[in-house]
Amino acid sequence: MLGQKKHFLRQRQKEVIRAMIASAVPLTQAGAPSAVSRASGGEVTELTVWRLLIYDDIGRDVIAPLLRVGDLRELGITLHMHINSKRDPVPGAPAIYFCSPTEENIRTIASDAVNELYEWVYVNFSSQITRRGLEMLAENLNRGKLQSIQHIHVFDRTLNYVALEDDLFVLMQEDSLVTLNSRHVRDDEVEGHLNAIVLGVSHVLLSQQVLPVIAHSKTGAAEEVARRLSVCLNDHINERTLVPAASTVLSRPLLLIVDRSSDLATVLHHPFSYRGLLVELGDMHLNKVCVREEDGKESAFEIDPDRDEFYEANAIQDFSAVGGNIEAALRQYREEYAALSETACAGEDDTDANAMSRLLASAPKLGEKKRMLDAHTKMAYSFLHHIRKSHLDRFHGVELGIIKREGLDKEEFEKLLLTGLGTVEDRQRLYLIAYLLDTEGGMSRCCKDALRHLKKRPFLPWRTSST
Repeated sequence: MLGQKKHFLRQRQKEVIRAMIASAVPLTQAGAPSAVSRASGGEVTELTVWRLLIYDDIGRDVIAPLLRVGDLRELGITLHMHINSKRDPVPGAPAIYFCSPTEENIRTIASDAVNELYEWVYVNFSSQITRRGLEMLAENLNRGKLQSIQHIHVFDRTLNYVALEDDLFVLMQEDSLVTLNSRHVRDDEVEGHLNAIVLGVSHVLLSQQVLPVIAHSKTGAAEEVARRLSVCLNDHINERTLVPAASTVLSRPLLLIVDRSSDLATVLHHPFSYRGLLVELGDMHLNKVCVREEDGKESAFEIDPDRDEFYEANAIQDFSAVGGNIEAALRQYREEYAALSETACAGEDDTDANAMSRLLASAPKLGEKKRMLDAHTKMAYSFLHHIRKSHLDRFHGVELGIIKREGLDKEEFEKLLLTGLGTVEDRQRLYLIAYLLDTEGGMSRCCKDALRHLKKRPFLPWRTSST
């Protein structure tokens, strides 16, 4: 579905969350906003509203890649806490809950209200709360007097997905492959997993207000997900929560749902793109990267696709080109900084003030650019050190030849597997790719020799039971 045209997933999700936070204001008894004051000249101005943000794991994961602590502070969030943490009463500030509509969260929200922790309560569920959930909330609220609670507002949101980039989202469903394919997983777990996938994808489509043509593979869970998603979207159309623009079938977007088991080799393949290495070697999660430097010290970096021009330009580039691109970007930064400094320092006439104003206006942006380039320099250097140490580029090359059906470099294949290069996991991945794609039997002997060798080595604690 996500092709060359940008879908602005991050931008739209960020706008919804910003509006969600900004709408939480103190209210009068009549329900009117009270966060205004009248200046001496009769002009009405808004006062700064200090707010609390309370989230569960889902709410935290949705917000984390979109808004930094500084962004939250600009929106008036002075305190953000997990819903399961111990929290003290905070009078005079609206409390914003952003969480999934689970029974546990509903009970916690009601308990906070009964204990009168906050005066104004804005409950934002990441997905639609059921009728039974609303009844449970009302029943639990009815147990307290709620004397200090001015208002409680409940909203349904369609935010059950994490927008990492404008054209990239994840559903944060752990162990999907095992859950949907193992014989040892309970039926109710599979059912819950399928429903969560359908819910997340439907929310992405609702944010775009599009009704796609759904194509799917006929194997595994893909067919069932497609069926349930089709029913879900029809329900939203009937409820007028999905109002796609009038279009022909040919102009509608295509949503392709493919079962993961149809292409396991890609999952095992050692990546060599910059974004792939950020995940492979930097453990990138929710756009946060952690790398280990030569001295053993770990450094954390945050990737911001909205502000980071270098990442946007190089995410899918081969790592071999990234080093040169960093040098070029740093050279451009130095030229921009030098030109701006010369302009600010030149002459002694009235234009000096304008030049200095431009310098002061551009300095924060240039400083941010330099900070990001320094971070990419450190990450790239760490990746280069790891690649040289583990021979990751050689694993990538052999695997790519197998995946592209360009033939097997048997000498290099055996050298990587039989001489102890890389880690045990690296060798397992190479072996499994060769085994999975050996449709003609040309790699059988190499695979058998490699398997005998790998059996003599301690395997990682992967699942060995039949799934």
